[in-house]
Amino acid sequence: MDSKINSFLTIYNNLSLTLYVCQRYSGGSEWYHPHVYSSFTRLYFMMDGESSIQNQQGRVILRPGYVYLIPPFTTNTYQCTTRLDKWYVHCNAEVYSSYNLFAGSNSILSRPFRPAEATSYFRAVQTGQVQDTVALTAYLYKTVASFLQLLPEVDFQTLRSLEKYKEMHRYIRDHVSAALTPKAVATYMGCKENTLYKHYKADTGFTVKQTIDRQLIAKAQMLLDTTALSIRMISDELEFCDEFYFSNFFHRLTGMRPAAYRKRSLF
Repeated sequence: MDSKINSFLTIYNNLSLTLYVCQRYSGGSEWYHPHVYSSFTRLYFMMDGESSIQNQQGRVILRPGYVYLIPPFTTNTYQCTTRLDKWYVHCNAEVYSSYNLFAGSNSILSRPFRPAEATSYFRAVQTGQVQDTVALTAYLYKTVASFLQLLPEVDFQTLRSLEKYKEMHRYIRDHVSAALTPKAVATYMGCKENTLYKHYKADTGFTVKQTIDRQLIAKAQMLLDTTALSIRMISDELEFCDEFYFSNFFHRLTGMRPAAYRKRSLF
């Protein structure tokens, strides 16, 4: 098979766009959320009104007729002083269930969009029809692709280096909990913990423990965002020894307590 075709198929078959939240929001000055850390990508389709996002890079004004991408693993302050109407999507675009395509970006990205067109696609949220859902999925993929055009091209060799850890990343994603250890991951991979640490660190720049923690905080945020489970129930589901340790872990990685995050997250 031609190498370019093989490269295309490799990426295509390991590409995912996972949605956690897709909703419309209308509000005013109550939309104020300081110092929010997210492990997922946010897409804001601004329909009307005006608001802003502040971070270490500066202040970005959110204007109608533009869609904004707020990259994952960043901390931002969100504020509206007048009124705001937008569709917002919490998602992650990944390859090999681990490589987040926007994780290397610290800047908020923007591009124009047609509100009427977007509204026609977002109707899938209300109808729940297969055809509408496929159309919205394609629209979101197209939106994500347009933002990727604004970033440096992803190095295919980097993706290939992650291919050998595909099963490991899938195992971590499917079994992530506070009880999951690098030793257990190494056992699953059939190698010694020190050997896995050395090669994984050299290939990715991260330790296995860091990858577990990232997946764990992402799952915690997803449960806080999308379920009505109590903090204690989430702590139990993630196998923390108690709610106190879960709260400390969450605070260490995000800078806020789970209850405070839940109040600020759905926007």
